[in-house]
Amino acid sequence: MSYFELPEPRRERCPFCDNVAGRVSERGTRCAVVSETDLTLTFVAPRRQHSGRLLVITKRHVPTLLDLTDEEAVAIMRDTRRAALAVTRALEPDGLTIYQNNGVGAGHEIPHVHMHVVPRYRDDAGAIPEKGPVIPYEERAELAERIAGLFE
Repeated sequence: MSYFELPEPRRERCPFCDNVAGRVSERGTRCAVVSETDLTLTFVAPRRQHSGRLLVITKRHVPTLLDLTDEEAVAIMRDTRRAALAVTRALEPDGLTIYQNNGVGAGHEIPHVHMHVVPRYRDDAGAIPEKGPVIPYEERAELAERIAGLFE
Protein backbone atom coordinates (compact mmCIF):
# COMPACT_ATOMS: atom_id res chain seq x y z
CA MET A 1 0.00 0.00 0.00
CA SER A 2 1.21 3.49 -0.81
CA TYR A 3 2.33 5.88 1.91
CA PHE A 4 0.11 8.61 0.48
CA GLU A 5 -3.63 8.46 0.19
CA LEU A 6 -4.46 8.97 -3.45
CA PRO A 7 -7.94 9.88 -4.67
CA GLU A 8 -10.14 7.36 -6.37
CA PRO A 9 -9.22 7.27 -10.05
CA ARG A 10 -11.19 9.76 -12.12
CA ARG A 11 -11.01 7.37 -15.03
CA GLU A 12 -11.43 3.67 -15.64
CA ARG A 13 -7.88 3.18 -16.94
CA CYS A 14 -4.55 4.75 -16.08
CA PRO A 15 -3.48 6.92 -19.05
CA PHE A 16 0.18 6.04 -18.44
CA CYS A 17 -0.59 2.31 -18.45
CA ASP A 18 -2.41 2.96 -21.74
CA ASN A 19 0.81 4.52 -23.06
CA VAL A 20 2.85 1.50 -21.99
CA ALA A 21 0.35 -0.82 -23.70
CA GLY A 22 0.37 1.27 -26.89
CA ARG A 23 -3.29 2.22 -26.52
CA VAL A 24 -4.93 5.57 -27.12
CA SER A 25 -5.75 6.92 -23.65
CA GLU A 26 -9.27 7.70 -22.47
CA ARG A 27 -8.30 11.32 -23.11
CA GLY A 28 -7.88 10.41 -26.77
CA THR A 29 -4.11 10.93 -26.88
CA ARG A 30 -1.49 8.68 -28.41
CA CYS A 31 1.97 8.44 -26.92
CA ALA A 32 4.88 10.02 -28.87
CA VAL A 33 7.69 7.78 -27.60
CA VAL A 34 11.23 9.09 -27.23
CA SER A 35 12.76 6.03 -25.54
CA GLU A 36 11.70 2.70 -24.08
CA THR A 37 13.59 0.31 -21.79
CA ASP A 38 12.52 -2.80 -19.92
CA LEU A 39 11.45 -0.65 -16.94
CA THR A 40 10.68 2.84 -18.28
CA LEU A 41 8.98 4.76 -21.07
CA THR A 42 9.92 8.33 -22.04
CA PHE A 43 7.56 10.39 -24.18
CA VAL A 44 6.60 13.93 -25.15
CA ALA A 45 3.97 15.25 -22.73
CA PRO A 46 0.62 15.58 -24.50
CA ARG A 47 -0.41 18.97 -23.05
CA ARG A 48 0.99 22.26 -24.26
CA GLN A 49 2.55 23.75 -21.12
CA HIS A 50 6.17 23.95 -22.25
CA SER A 51 7.43 22.97 -25.69
CA GLY A 52 9.55 19.85 -25.39
CA ARG A 53 8.35 18.77 -21.94
CA LEU A 54 9.06 15.07 -21.49
CA LEU A 55 7.61 12.54 -19.08
CA VAL A 56 9.57 9.52 -17.87
CA ILE A 57 7.35 6.81 -16.37
CA THR A 58 7.75 3.34 -14.94
CA LYS A 59 6.23 0.64 -17.12
CA ARG A 60 4.82 -1.10 -14.06
CA HIS A 61 1.90 0.74 -12.49
CA VAL A 62 3.40 2.19 -9.28
CA PRO A 63 1.50 4.97 -7.44
CA THR A 64 4.40 6.91 -5.87
CA LEU A 65 8.17 7.13 -5.77
CA LEU A 66 8.05 5.51 -2.33
CA ASP A 67 6.56 2.36 -3.87
CA LEU A 68 9.33 1.76 -6.43
CA THR A 69 11.71 -1.16 -6.24
CA ASP A 70 15.38 -0.19 -6.02
CA GLU A 71 15.83 -1.34 -9.62
CA GLU A 72 12.94 0.86 -10.81
CA ALA A 73 14.24 3.84 -8.82
CA VAL A 74 17.66 3.57 -10.46
CA ALA A 75 16.12 3.10 -13.91
CA ILE A 76 13.76 6.08 -13.73
CA MET A 77 16.53 8.41 -12.49
CA ARG A 78 18.97 7.14 -15.13
CA ASP A 79 16.42 7.67 -17.88
CA THR A 80 15.38 11.07 -16.50
CA ARG A 81 19.02 12.14 -16.81
CA ARG A 82 19.17 10.73 -20.34
CA ALA A 83 15.96 12.63 -21.21
CA ALA A 84 17.43 15.84 -19.78
CA LEU A 85 20.59 15.44 -21.86
CA ALA A 86 18.65 14.70 -25.05
CA VAL A 87 16.16 17.57 -24.68
CA THR A 88 19.07 19.93 -23.93
CA ARG A 89 20.87 18.83 -27.11
CA ALA A 90 17.70 19.07 -29.21
CA LEU A 91 16.21 22.34 -27.97
CA GLU A 92 19.13 24.20 -26.34
CA PRO A 93 17.08 25.59 -23.44
CA ASP A 94 18.55 28.05 -20.94
CA GLY A 95 17.88 25.52 -18.17
CA LEU A 96 15.71 22.62 -17.06
CA THR A 97 13.15 22.01 -14.35
CA ILE A 98 13.01 18.35 -13.32
CA TYR A 99 10.39 17.31 -10.79
CA GLN A 100 8.18 14.54 -9.46
CA ASN A 101 5.08 14.86 -7.26
CA ASN A 102 3.93 12.35 -4.60
CA GLY A 103 0.39 12.44 -3.23
CA VAL A 104 -2.53 14.74 -3.93
CA GLY A 105 -1.18 17.40 -1.56
CA ALA A 106 1.81 17.73 -3.86
CA GLY A 107 -0.28 18.03 -7.02
CA HIS A 108 0.01 14.36 -8.02
CA GLU A 109 -2.90 14.01 -10.46
CA ILE A 110 -2.17 10.66 -12.11
CA PRO A 111 -1.27 8.02 -9.50
CA HIS A 112 1.51 6.47 -11.59
CA VAL A 113 5.13 7.46 -10.92
CA HIS A 114 6.41 9.94 -13.47
CA MET A 115 9.22 12.46 -13.76
CA HIS A 116 8.77 15.78 -15.57
CA VAL A 117 11.69 17.07 -17.66
CA VAL A 118 10.86 20.65 -18.62
CA PRO A 119 13.06 22.81 -20.87
CA ARG A 120 13.13 26.38 -19.52
CA TYR A 121 13.93 29.72 -21.08
CA ARG A 122 14.80 33.08 -19.58
CA ASP A 123 11.59 34.66 -20.83
CA ASP A 124 9.26 32.09 -19.22
CA ALA A 125 9.78 33.64 -15.75
CA GLY A 126 10.13 30.21 -14.15
CA ALA A 127 6.38 29.72 -14.11
CA ILE A 128 4.63 26.40 -14.63
CA PRO A 129 1.60 27.39 -16.71
CA GLU A 130 -1.84 25.87 -16.37
CA LYS A 131 -2.60 22.87 -18.52
CA GLY A 132 -2.88 23.89 -22.12
CA PRO A 133 -4.59 22.19 -25.03
CA VAL A 134 -3.45 18.81 -26.27
CA ILE A 135 -0.61 19.05 -28.78
CA PRO A 136 -1.50 17.27 -32.05
CA TYR A 137 0.07 13.81 -32.21
CA GLU A 138 1.96 14.58 -35.42
CA GLU A 139 3.69 17.54 -33.77
CA ARG A 140 4.59 15.46 -30.70
CA ALA A 141 5.80 12.56 -32.86
CA GLU A 142 8.09 14.88 -34.85
CA LEU A 143 9.57 16.29 -31.65
CA ALA A 144 9.91 12.79 -30.16
CA GLU A 145 11.86 11.65 -33.22
CA ARG A 146 14.15 14.68 -33.02
CA ILE A 147 14.88 14.11 -29.32
CA ALA A 148 15.14 10.32 -29.67
CA GLY A 149 18.00 10.77 -32.13
CA LEU A 150 19.97 12.44 -29.33
CA PHE A 151 19.09 9.95 -26.60
CA GLU A 152 22.11 7.98 -25.40
